[in-house]
Amino acid sequence: MPYCGKCGSPISLNSNFCGKCGSPVVAKKHSVEITKANFCSKCGSPIKENSRFCGKCGTKLQETKDNDSVKSLVNPNLPMVTEYDESFDKSTIEEVAKAADQGNPVALYELGSRYRLGVDGVEKNETKSIELYKEVLKYQNNREAFYHIGYMLLVDALGVQHESECVSYLEAACEMGSSRAATQLGVLYEYGSGYLVQDLERAVDYYDKAIKLGNGNGTERTNKARVLEQLGKDDLAKKCYFETLQYYNNEIQNGKPEDVAWCYGEMGDIYRHLGENLKAKECYELAVKSGKNAKAATDLGTIYDDGIPGVLEPDLEKALYYYQLGYDTKYDDDRAVLNIKMLALFYFQDKAGEGKDYEAFKLFKEIYDMGSKAANAYLGFYYGAGIPGYVEVNTDKAFELLDNVESYDETLALYYKGAIYLNELHDLESAKVFLAKAADRGHQQAKELLGKIGGRRNPLANTINKVAKMIQENPTHDEFVQLLEREPDPNVMVDFTKKFMNEGNLAAAFVLITGTYHVFPKNLAVIDELVTIDDIFLYGRYITNSFTEDDRNACDMVLNHINTLRSQSFGDSLGLSIVESNMHFLIGCYYKGKDNTKALQFYSKSNIDYTPRVTVEIFSIHTMDIDRYINELYFDSINLKKSLDSERWHEDRFKALAYFALETIYVNGAPGVPADINYAYWCINQACQLNPGNSVYEEEKKKFR
Repeated sequence: MPYCGKCGSPISLNSNFCGKCGSPVVAKKHSVEITKANFCSKCGSPIKENSRFCGKCGTKLQETKDNDSVKSLVNPNLPMVTEYDESFDKSTIEEVAKAADQGNPVALYELGSRYRLGVDGVEKNETKSIELYKEVLKYQNNREAFYHIGYMLLVDALGVQHESECVSYLEAACEMGSSRAATQLGVLYEYGSGYLVQDLERAVDYYDKAIKLGNGNGTERTNKARVLEQLGKDDLAKKCYFETLQYYNNEIQNGKPEDVAWCYGEMGDIYRHLGENLKAKECYELAVKSGKNAKAATDLGTIYDDGIPGVLEPDLEKALYYYQLGYDTKYDDDRAVLNIKMLALFYFQDKAGEGKDYEAFKLFKEIYDMGSKAANAYLGFYYGAGIPGYVEVNTDKAFELLDNVESYDETLALYYKGAIYLNELHDLESAKVFLAKAADRGHQQAKELLGKIGGRRNPLANTINKVAKMIQENPTHDEFVQLLEREPDPNVMVDFTKKFMNEGNLAAAFVLITGTYHVFPKNLAVIDELVTIDDIFLYGRYITNSFTEDDRNACDMVLNHINTLRSQSFGDSLGLSIVESNMHFLIGCYYKGKDNTKALQFYSKSNIDYTPRVTVEIFSIHTMDIDRYINELYFDSINLKKSLDSERWHEDRFKALAYFALETIYVNGAPGVPADINYAYWCINQACQLNPGNSVYEEEKKKFR
């Protein structure tokens, strides 16, 4: 997004929050309440609000619905206002309020804006601001009022139950030429939400519209390029990135001096994304020279810290200078923790010279005091080891911190726990336990320390021995056991995993790839195979009714792995999309009966092609509270029928369940679904044929006799 919808400040590339005021700028994903039905313009069938296709004839409905929603908000008999009227800009709050009470739309807009920002005599009150902006719309079609209402609804000003309204207001503003509204709509369609289906093609269209309308700090172009990459249009994406670079060059030559540092920083991010680190370095340096840019300073520090292979040797003196500069100018709030942490790590790793532990401790403590867990592992280390003259050893505090770390620091926390047991508590056996866990996850220092205390071993030894017992009859058993004598190779482990999978030995494959992942948690081939097998394993847990909270957490881990694969090399393949859908389905099943609202949210994310298993689960939730969901039965009938044509089958039993659900609806009827005994009987008969011997289906069929 080019500018924050609340304070107008420019937003950094790929940031989710405004650096100045902290307002969120990425569409959130919430569920939408049940709403009244509309009707398909082609066949006349009722359709659920915010649906994109007619359930009966398949006509795409989104464009028509959007246009209708805009027409309902924009009154053709009222004047169009696209510019801010300064008539009351300098007036006192009393003068503005008096004119607003008399129905002056300019005063109403001014008062709404003051409540939105909390300035010039009033406290911030977004609910009041929305009320006033809506009053403005009774007198004029005010583009900015439409936009601000839409944006505030988007960020929960009236609670999540009103979020779905934001689209109509943003559409109205966009139709009147609001480039900011076009940007917000682009983001909504890029990420999707509980009330709007993700549509990357439409996201590109809205980013294009924002660019044409002049929302021009270049971020829309970058957003567009990012979406084109997700669509697999790499050549177009690269062309778009270079057009964006040219745009920033023009802005630097012709734009405002205060924007120059920001433009250079954005150019640096693009070059780094494209792998051109030397050009990125040059842009970051120009950003820092041109003005305050904490983000660019810290990024420049990382370049000098790591160096550029074959081009630039690491320069720790310059790295420290830029890390310090990033810390001193940490005005970019969404990066403040990272700016602090990079300087702290530099001291922690003795790259600024020995004896800087207390400086590092104070910086990590600053992050902790901000409410972030990002520094807990390092603070745990310092409390476990102490800093002579500054920090006393406090193992209780150390373990408290090490038990509450970010997921990416869990292995490090295990290593520090082992070190504390060894060096401070002199508990050799406990030290070995934690060091072994860290070593199994690939921590090199843990492996070395285990060797020193007599615990050296192949980090995959336990895994290989377990699998060897499971494949004793396999011809490759002896070859596999020989891996104990070799350096662990993740690619070899992946090859064996695939072999076991092809042989139908899921148990051996699961044990092997899981153990390999703990040793090589960043290897993409390992992660890819783990995602495939976890998908099958977790689905099996669901089939056997043994799905637990640990399995639900495993689904989250798989979703994180999918994001890693997509971002680093695997793109957005159909296989990953199907697994992602499966994970959302399984999480929905976990919440079903515990929190049905959450369950429906995850089912909606999973329902890519209206598969029978999803539609049946949604129907079963609706039947749990029939008074609340009675109007949903019509849509259930449509989706169940649609699901019967799905190509994404797993077992006939789901198809049978779908027919059974349809029989349940049509035997009694529902709003919009006339009872049809003949069709109901046909459905239960189909269920019996697909799942013969099912006593529930057979008993239901007998009722028709």
